[in-house]
Amino acid sequence: MRQNDDSAIDGPIKAPTVAAAPPPRSSSVFWVASGHFLSDFYTNLLPPLIPLIAPDLGFSLTAGSAIVSASTVASSLSQPVFGYFIDRIAGGALLIPAVLWTTLWISAVGLTHNYWAIMVLAVLGGLGSALYHPLGSVTIAGLSARRRGWHMSLYSTGGSFGYALAPLIAIPLEARFGLGVLAWMFPLGLVVAGFMRLAGISRLRAKPPNLDTAGFAGIWRAVRERFSTLIWLNLIVGVRAWASYSLTFLVPLYYLRLGYTKAMVSLPLFIYLLVSTAGAMAGGFLSDRYGRRRTIVGSSLLTATLFLLFLRSGSGYLSWAILALGGAAFQAAFPVSIVFAQELFPRSAGMASGMMMGLAWGVGGLGLSVTGFFSERFGLLPALVGSPVLLVVAAALCYFLPGEASRAGTSRGKGGQAHG
Repeated sequence: MRQNDDSAIDGPIKAPTVAAAPPPRSSSVFWVASGHFLSDFYTNLLPPLIPLIAPDLGFSLTAGSAIVSASTVASSLSQPVFGYFIDRIAGGALLIPAVLWTTLWISAVGLTHNYWAIMVLAVLGGLGSALYHPLGSVTIAGLSARRRGWHMSLYSTGGSFGYALAPLIAIPLEARFGLGVLAWMFPLGLVVAGFMRLAGISRLRAKPPNLDTAGFAGIWRAVRERFSTLIWLNLIVGVRAWASYSLTFLVPLYYLRLGYTKAMVSLPLFIYLLVSTAGAMAGGFLSDRYGRRRTIVGSSLLTATLFLLFLRSGSGYLSWAILALGGAAFQAAFPVSIVFAQELFPRSAGMASGMMMGLAWGVGGLGLSVTGFFSERFGLLPALVGSPVLLVVAAALCYFLPGEASRAGTSRGKGGQAHG
């Protein structure tokens, strides 16, 4: 990977390599990304549905947002813990069980209309996703020794596509057949898991070359050395996640108020989430070329501008296009933050990935409850305006990430060795 002025956090960093028996085939990246697709597909079945079905099930928008928040926070807070143990076992054998776990519990939501049962099932399903995300990202990093930003974008794109497809399928089907349709989606998980097993995914093992995995004392020492950067990076990703969750949660209601039916609501939301995948691909390329921090700042400011334009664009196809472009601009920074964290902690890549895909997004999950309450108290439009405001805040916080001079000094001071 090209080391540039905005990507060298702690000297040259070697990507993990995969030792497998037999050696991994070229299809391995595809199937690990496919598992990411399925994991994100199931976990995003509920967030766009909840605000639409809440009145039918007899609970408020604030209560509905609490379901999504609880699932997100449980999943998010557990990811760094899973990541810590992944750094020790680094076993792809857990990828398939993680997919099946998420599939089972989210599908089971279709068997009940009880508020607390839905919350518990959503939380359980989120734990499977929490395991898959850091394990999948470490495995992908091991399969992709060169151009890590680009290959992490491929992995991210798989998840993004599943995330986008979920509302397109779930909202119209729920409108036609009711919530019970979720139970009929369970076989999809079985099919993909079967192909993953045939592809040998369970035999992949990622381990950093020439580096022993950092123990708890080593991780704590690395955290202390990079504590300021770690806090700011998690805060930036968390604020961005809050904006993203809020938009995904409220956009269906926004289009309903503009006169759309439930089935029609799924189309602009799908296009928004689908085009976001292109942003992930572009973000990986741009970060390899121009740097991590610049990509995050540019993504945040451009997205904020597009979201404000979206709120003034009416209900036609123009609003769809602007919303989609905003999604692409937003997603450009997602894989960048993962690589940024992995470069901070090269000997604890699983934990670092868990922080970016879990702990930081937990902040967004907590924020969503605030957004739900704010929407009911002050109105839908003011709540939607909060997303671009949050993105501007995230861009401003990037000022506190290490710049070119400080990182160059760190690299020289450590003799160009990777620590973690």
